[in-house]
Amino acid sequence: EGCTQFADSHEAVTIFFSDISGFTQMTSEIQTEALVQFLNKLLSIMDGLTDEFGVFKVETIGDAYMCASGHDEAPDHAIRMIRFAQA
Repeated sequence: EGCTQFADSHEAVTIFFSDISGFTQMTSEIQTEALVQFLNKLLSIMDGLTDEFGVFKVETIGDAYMCASGHDEAPDHAIRMIRFAQA
């Protein structure tokens, strides 16, 4: 009771998930300010690429980045995600 459904069903989607290799070790080797600046720059670039390639940013958690395509029923969702990943 009182719950609203917010999830939709989609026939086909493409999901992208990234994680920075060695990030945990990096956190112990560089200053916090430099680490924050690095992540901010990297994630800002990725955010811009989502617009360029028409993919939807789902979430960022620390150094992890997740986005999706196909939720808009576009038939080229996998191609857009590949191009995003290669950029």
